[in-house]
Amino acid sequence: MTNPRFEPTWASPPGETIRRWLRSTGESQHTLAGRLNLDLMATAALLAGARPIDQTIAASLAGCVGGSVDFWLQRELDFREGVERQQANAYAELACADLVKWGLIPRTANRRDQVLASLRFLGAETLHDWRQQRMDLVRAARLKTSETFSTSQDALAVWLRAGDVLGEQRPCGKYNPDAVNKALPELRKLSTLHNPSKMVERLSASCTSLGIVLILLPSPKNCRATAAIRMNSKGNPILQMSLRHKTNDHFWFAFFHELGHLLLHSPDFAYVDEECEQSDMATEEREANAFAASTLVPPHSQPTLSSLPIESKAVIRFAQKIGVAPGIVVGQLEHLGRVRHGRLNALKRTVSWQDLSLGTP
Repeated sequence: MTNPRFEPTWASPPGETIRRWLRSTGESQHTLAGRLNLDLMATAALLAGARPIDQTIAASLAGCVGGSVDFWLQRELDFREGVERQQANAYAELACADLVKWGLIPRTANRRDQVLASLRFLGAETLHDWRQQRMDLVRAARLKTSETFSTSQDALAVWLRAGDVLGEQRPCGKYNPDAVNKALPELRKLSTLHNPSKMVERLSASCTSLGIVLILLPSPKNCRATAAIRMNSKGNPILQMSLRHKTNDHFWFAFFHELGHLLLHSPDFAYVDEECEQSDMATEEREANAFAASTLVPPHSQPTLSSLPIESKAVIRFAQKIGVAPGIVVGQLEHLGRVRHGRLNALKRTVSWQDLSLGTP
């Protein structure tokens, strides 16, 4: 890929006004350079907007092209402010601040260079190219969304593309859905590990051996994505998680929810899960939820869960019996409406970026 370019498309430089004058009068650029006391290279830069108009040049333009000194200075100011606005918009559109925070691109001295670094990381030559990529990414995604919660398509596309880029750098085995089905009990047991960093490290290694690329990446500003799964060009699933809720019950439910999409649904789509009201869920989401719930608490243990005493010791004993972390049981009790949110939070474990040595770039 050639070096990315960031070229303002709607901030018209004063040089456009000068070019119109040249065309209307038939004057050459060489003659203009002489009248402005500039060499040809400096004149070309002026016409392109690369050389700013100062008081001296404004006075020369007023004398040979027309208009007042104030007109040319204001024209210059309007152009520079327009460029600055566009750079600010592009900076936000590409989630540059988040890419820097995640360590995926270096911090630069100005927004223009930050935009170029973001485009380079995302694999786009221009902002127009990135917008086409963004459309393709979002078009391929099946979103679990609602009117209550909304996410920025710009931010979501950056998050997904960042996961793709990181996934391309990870070695991975061959994906076999039968092997993943057989491995579900072993994957589930990893929830009992107390150290979050070790837990994620073991999970990542298990996923790699199963041909699944596990990517842990925070969601950028204005993106409410909790997890996503889709196939990459090599035929490996990318399972991406944002750790948005930072507790082990949410972590493991989201992980198995995405595996539910992988094993139950079409591989032709990217399944992206965001915060969503139950009433807004599509059938595929309900099926993925049911898969996650029955994987974490097997069907033969569901009746016991439904009548389990709401006390810490009973939850811990039940969790040990079925081989999962107590926090997962608490999460399922909350989902069933048997425990109000927060009552047994002491049994949940934190899974946050501060706890992990793996996952953030």
